Amino acid sequence: MIIDRSAAIDRNYKSISPLSLAKFFITLAVYCFIAAVLLEHFNPIAVLKTLAILFSAHGFYFLYKYKESQ
Repeated sequence: MIIDRSAAIDRNYKSISPLSLAKFFITLAVYCFIAAVLLEHFNPIAVLKTLAILFSAHGFYFLYKYKESQ
């Protein structure tokens, strides 16, 4: 029996929408700006901690939105 995996891959493949790509780049730009501002005034450890909090909050927000849409 031959299994056609390409058909299964095509069904599960979801292209990246321009809106989600724009959200990603805007978020990345804002976080880089925040990191640059913090590096002017604080040490790198404080910058890493702040960025970690921002990224985790953003991740939890998207998990919440995903669960809400289900």
